Amino acid sequence: MADTQLICTSCPKECNLSISLKDDKIIKIQGNSCKKGIDYAQIEMTDPRRILTTAVLIKDSEHLLLPVRSSAPLPKDMLQEAAKITRGYKVTPPIKRGDVVIANILNSGVHIIASRSIPASI
Repeated sequence: MADTQLICTSCPKECNLSISLKDDKIIKIQGNSCKKGIDYAQIEMTDPRRILTTAVLIKDSEHLLLPVRSSAPLPKDMLQEAAKITRGYKVTPPIKRGDVVIANILNSGVHIIASRSIPASI
């Protein structure tokens, strides 16, 4: 039986969680002060996901880079490949915050969206 330690980031309490595993299955979760800690531990141990934040190039603008992020968390094992796709990707203004820059990245159902607006060049 192995124990894994995590800090829950689901709420401001940031509980120290202890997850007991046996044969790669969760058998006990301790240290949570609310149900969010249990949910967080289960997801983190079985299907960890993260928001991808990065930038893409902007064509014909005084701004060089457009900050972008994933519209929802991506599986952790997809992050590097998704980042490779965004590298070298170029967009043309005008762009509004929330616009889809890359649709359905890696067939995940998650979009890469603009984190800020860039007006059309004059």
